[in-house]
Parts: sequence; C-alpha cells; structure tokens
Amino acid sequence: MLKQHHFLAFFTLIIGPRAYKKLTDESKSEDPKEFVLDEVVGMGIALAGVYILYNVFGEFDFNIVFLSDIDALFILTFIIFRFFDISKIGPVDWVENNQNEKPYNRVIGDDIMASFLTIFVIVIVLSINLWVL
Repeated sequence: MLKQHHFLAFFTLIIGPRAYKKLTDESKSEDPKEFVLDEVVGMGIALAGVYILYNVFGEFDFNIVFLSDIDALFILTFIIFRFFDISKIGPVDWVENNQNEKPYNRVIGDDIMASFLTIFVIVIVLSINLWVL
C-alpha cells in the first residue's frame, strides 16, 4: 500500500522539474524566488536523516522544559539547514556555481548539499551530547 509520504515524495520528483521549467520560462531567472520546492526537498532530507539518527543514537537529553528532545532537534536542524543554505559555505557554493550542471540540478543541488551538511553537524552534536556531556 502506498503511504501518503511516499506519494508526496514521488509527486515531488515528477512535478519539480516541470514546475521549475515553467517558472524559469516566465521569470527569466535561473533561481526564481517563487520556486521553493528545492527548500522543501532539502529540509525534508535533513529532517528525515535527523529522525533516523534520533532513532539510531537513542536517548539524549537537551534539558529544555517546554520542548521534547525531538522537537528541539528538529528546530536545531532547521536553524543549521538555513545557515548552510543562506551562507552557501563550501560544498553548497560549489554545487550552486558548478556551470557544468544544468540549472535545475544546481538550484536543487545546493539545498541537498546543505541537508547533508546539516545531518553531519547533527551527528557531531548528538555525539558530543551522548559521549561528552
């Protein structure tokens, strides 16, 4: 049985390039501000990766009274993802400015790279939280 999130992921893969092409044809910009599907895909990858890590690492505690640990981790994930996506540090900039790739691959690729870097930082945060603190 096809679950809703599987359908959403499949739908995103099908509709994304078409929506991007339509927007770029209308706006004459390689990365139109109206196209936010790249942000959704990047944040989705980051959150999925962090959720998997949360289950693998097991127990940890941020000691925040009004938030559960997973909520705190998701907020931290959002902040780190946006930092990498906005600042375009290192590999994120390389992916976005790689002229050997098609424009759609560069637009969505920088967000995917930002999500991988976010997951890497979260691994470090969870490791420090579990083994040092």
